Amino acid sequence: MAFRKLFFKRVQGIRDNYLLQEGDIALDESDFKLYRGDGETVGGVVISGAGGGSGIALTDISVTQASASGAGTLAYNSSTGVFTYTPPTASGLGALTSVAFADITSKPTTIAGYGITDSPSALTDLGISDGLNGQVLTTDGSGGFTFEDSSGGGSSLQSRTTKNGVTGNLIDGNMASVDITGFKGYALLAVYTSRAARVRIYTDDASRTADQNRAEGTDPTADAGVIAEVITTTANETVLISPGAFGFNNESTPTTTIPTMITNKSGSTQVITVTLTLLQLES
Repeated sequence: MAFRKLFFKRVQGIRDNYLLQEGDIALDESDFKLYRGDGETVGGVVISGAGGGSGIALTDISVTQASASGAGTLAYNSSTGVFTYTPPTASGLGALTSVAFADITSKPTTIAGYGITDSPSALTDLGISDGLNGQVLTTDGSGGFTFEDSSGGGSSLQSRTTKNGVTGNLIDGNMASVDITGFKGYALLAVYTSRAARVRIYTDDASRTADQNRAEGTDPTADAGVIAEVITTTANETVLISPGAFGFNNESTPTTTIPTMITNKSGSTQVITVTLTLLQLES
């Protein structure tokens, strides 16, 4: 197909006085519209979309959509006359600007609205162990929580409790080291044994080891680390500690362990349970 190179030349007069030949293009400077000649119409025929007229309809443009990629693009194929729109990916949009909670509309008004269906019914549901009476919940400085004794008022008083330890099968006359989990500091009120036994209670493991061979009936020295010693002669016997004895853990880093030494005096091989009645004095 032949093509024509167009030359524009300014002429005097008005467009309606000229008969444009077929293929001629003219610009009317009064309305800035382009006109093409058909060899018949004086002044030519306005070119649609060129400086006026009805313009280009949306249906005149061919656009295809590709898969999302990067920041998105709009490309034009000059051979086919088709635009290709590639929408952006989420990552291609870049970092989102922070949004204040107050700027969010239609916020949920209930916990369920945030997708949380279960509600805790106890502290343990939140990963917090229950404290004792009179203790208050405080933060531990690392995002967790702990219970401490209350500093004043009647709420700081503790209730007595029992802690026990159990031996394995113990031959008559033999002894066993048993650690009872209690408190760092406590008042000892009573000692119960399920079988006849000799029970020695210590401040720390080293004191227990040093005292284990002390003969029955021989008093320990004042600094031997012995909190109390009881001897029962029957099963299910309770010895009242009167007045109460003050006990404590004396390890380099105090723990809640109460070291004991239990000797079987029942006359036969037995499993012996020892129960201590305590009043907590230190958290």
